[in-house]
Amino acid sequence: MSKLHEAGLLVKTPPTLRQPDPLEDALETLATSDLQQSRGVQWRRMAAICCATFVASRWLKRRSLAGIAEALRGLRHGRESMGDEPTEALRCASSWYLRMRPFAISSQDQCLHDSLTLLHFLATERIYPRWVIGVRTRPFAAHSWVQAQHLVLNDLHENVRAYTPILVV
Repeated sequence: MSKLHEAGLLVKTPPTLRQPDPLEDALETLATSDLQQSRGVQWRRMAAICCATFVASRWLKRRSLAGIAEALRGLRHGRESMGDEPTEALRCASSWYLRMRPFAISSQDQCLHDSLTLLHFLATERIYPRWVIGVRTRPFAAHSWVQAQHLVLNDLHENVRAYTPILVV
């Protein structure tokens, strides 16, 4: 038995008593403090998503694709373009949007509405990625997504790869 104890295969502590794991405790503390500090940000972001959903719906009803493209160019006019790599702010904001999307956009909404909503939401965070519309043949289809350099924000690369971009704003 002592050889097993020395090898670390047996422990002297009964299995019902859990030894504190400092890493686990630190992660739990970090997650709790992050949640407490960002409650205001979360409500502001949820309001921004709701507003962006409304604006996207309104644009789709009242504007042509060319008009929407011009309006999006106006949103980013004078703003710096994204750097070579997506920033942490972009990753954080877009992942937050993707988690909250089911609460703001129904499953009936299409890729165009989703992309415009995401673009408006990210503009409230002062982040301006590209809006892409692509097409494919056999069978013909069109698709819309938001992209920052090589990172597709609201779709999977596997889905987007089948489309050839015809409009990038």
